[in-house]
Amino acid sequence: MNHQIMKYIAILVAALAVATGVSAQQLSLDAVSPGTLESRVGSNVSATSLSVSGSLDVRDLDFISSKMTSLTTLDLGNASIAAFEGDRPMFSLSTCRAGELPRMSLAGLKATTVVLPSSLTSVGDGALAGSALTSLTIPSGVKNIGAGAFASCTGLTKATIPATVATVGAAVFEGCDKLASVSFLAPEVPQRAFAGCAALKNVTLGNGVTAIGDGAFAGCTGVTGLTFTPTALRTIGDRAFAGSGIESLDLTECPLRTIGDWAFAGSALKSLAMPAWVPAIGRGAFFDASSLTSLSGGRGATEVADATYKGLTAYEGALNPGDYIVEIGRYAFAGASMSEFHLSGSLDYIGDRAFSGCTAVKRFDGPTIAVVPELGTEVWKGVDQPEVILSVPGDLIESFAAADQWKEFRIVNSGLDDIAADTDAGNRLLLKGHFEGSALIVGANVPLAEVRVFDITGRRLAEANAGGALNVALTVDVPRGNIILVSATAEGGLSGALKIFR
Repeated sequence: MNHQIMKYIAILVAALAVATGVSAQQLSLDAVSPGTLESRVGSNVSATSLSVSGSLDVRDLDFISSKMTSLTTLDLGNASIAAFEGDRPMFSLSTCRAGELPRMSLAGLKATTVVLPSSLTSVGDGALAGSALTSLTIPSGVKNIGAGAFASCTGLTKATIPATVATVGAAVFEGCDKLASVSFLAPEVPQRAFAGCAALKNVTLGNGVTAIGDGAFAGCTGVTGLTFTPTALRTIGDRAFAGSGIESLDLTECPLRTIGDWAFAGSALKSLAMPAWVPAIGRGAFFDASSLTSLSGGRGATEVADATYKGLTAYEGALNPGDYIVEIGRYAFAGASMSEFHLSGSLDYIGDRAFSGCTAVKRFDGPTIAVVPELGTEVWKGVDQPEVILSVPGDLIESFAAADQWKEFRIVNSGLDDIAADTDAGNRLLLKGHFEGSALIVGANVPLAEVRVFDITGRRLAEANAGGALNVALTVDVPRGNIILVSATAEGGLSGALKIFR
């Protein structure tokens, strides 16, 4: 919406606020012709209720909005809008199409109840912006609604946009601060559609909605969820839910391809289920979403952008941004409280302070990582690295151990991974095993005393005195496709078991 329209809205809203009341008077006019409404109303300009049938044009609408300032009810259900062309522009328009409520034509209208023409096909930019209407129903024949058409209608509490509407312009309900319930069935939710609608609580969208635009629900602190079964949603725009009260979304059945920059930043989001493959997640998408505890899917991206997951202070589980991540941006996970993190096999760069302040992390798991990724500055600032496991392939252990910022970790062979370093590790015997040819390699988190191997019938296949070693190799003659059971005892008396598929 351009500055001229916004200026008109501000002036009209101010005028509405200071309007004075007059005595009640109802007026019903039939068979009105275009351009004649003023003469038909005559001295009844102070009427509080007006019902019109016949045909109106932009001149009549201008008369209603500018002169009939005492109206509380306007019924145009049986009227039609005629085309207009004149030498003197009306609302900056010299021509108006038939069937269209022209731009700004009823902006600032004092009526709280408005019935639009049943034959209406289009609503222009700012057509009812700043008006006093309290509820809104769009006629079924309307195909297009312009930008800011109902913006700053501060008394509007309920609105319905039917599925027959094909396009809706930006900021259509922006600033409607009392709007509490809306059914919006158009195929796309435009940018800033409900921005700043703090009272909005009940939102129904069409199941076929394909896009939620930039800032569509920004600042909508009352919206905790959306009522729809999303099957077609492809795009969530920049700041779409920033600062909103949205708590939960299940988008697993969507062909979602893009989550925009800062899409859920500062929101109340607790749970988000994405489809498995989401190629693009923007900068700061979940920045300071400090209530987020459950996050799934969304693993199709090749980078984690700057600050994407910064400030996830409630997230306590393992976090895996995907198996195709090549680059992790600056501050990407700063301050996040995940306990484990998956390093993708393709990873080759991690930006400045990407994991700074991740004081709860206990493990970085990179079983397929191919190289030692380059690092920005202070990537792990505030992380107690000697107490954190870094699990990488055995042939890269020496390289990681020699690399600045990496070498401070407790580096282990990912072939023996899952020797977890949590706070109870010293009170549990944690085992992991894998085969190298006919040799079974068993590893533990504490010194081992004895290791025994059985088949599923209980027949002993091998045993070894570990002598306090953390890793033990045993020769086990068992064909592929079989399950074996490992039983081990630690030097301190702890015991544990492990099932391995050969």
